[in-house]
Amino acid sequence: FDKKVLPGRKEMLPAKKAFHLQGKVFPTVGHYLTHLHLSSEKIIQVSRSLHTTATGFLVSVMIYLLLQKQNSDHPKKRRPIIISVPVDMRKYIPSITMKNFVMTINIGKVFPEHATFEDVLKEVDAQLKAGQTIEKLAPQIRANMQAERLLLVRFIPLRLKNMLIKFFFNRVGEPAMSMAISNLGKVTMPDSSLPFIKHFEFMVCSSFVMPINMAVVSFKDDFVLTISRIITDREFVVQFVQYLSTNYQIPIEVTGNRWEEQS
Repeated sequence: FDKKVLPGRKEMLPAKKAFHLQGKVFPTVGHYLTHLHLSSEKIIQVSRSLHTTATGFLVSVMIYLLLQKQNSDHPKKRRPIIISVPVDMRKYIPSITMKNFVMTINIGKVFPEHATFEDVLKEVDAQLKAGQTIEKLAPQIRANMQAERLLLVRFIPLRLKNMLIKFFFNRVGEPAMSMAISNLGKVTMPDSSLPFIKHFEFMVCSSFVMPINMAVVSFKDDFVLTISRIITDREFVVQFVQYLSTNYQIPIEVTGNRWEEQS
């Protein structure tokens, strides 16, 4: 491996079982999508006032609400609250691939019961800044590259490889994360297409382990945060909307695919 591009050594990344939301799964297979339409300018304004980024702000709110849920349901059983955040590796390593070239950083820890939102925000901002460096991301890349180059792995049929990857991800990957959020950032389009586009939507699928996930994409001043869930309980979604609107006076227009009516 080129140590100038990927400094450091390969590391095994430890994973402990994280705190998860639970609920009754929809009888009809599918995702309920709640689209929160916010002002990009307002989100940036609020984030800057808190000395963080839009992602840092949203991750902090997610963790804080999960912490309140943990305090309510399992006050004595403290598990880490971890939010998975994808990082676009094209910013760090030159690449011409058209494939998804991302790594993830896991933000969070075991928070004490008395932790405030300010405590959470400070921790999240520090971890985001530290995690989005090539020094922190390199161990994951090196571990993946070394696994791909193992001679034994090359002779395993692709179908079996996919089964093994899915097995280990279900046993080690998702259980170590409470929730995921992916921010595509700002989308720009040719001027000729602008009159025909109102907004963009983007979603991250949920699972039995992580029944609620989030995704963000912005276009012009329309900042669309999509919450996907496969459980009937919408308490977290309601609390999220209320927290943004009540504490930071962020106007929110809520739309959805009304999946509950399909069940």
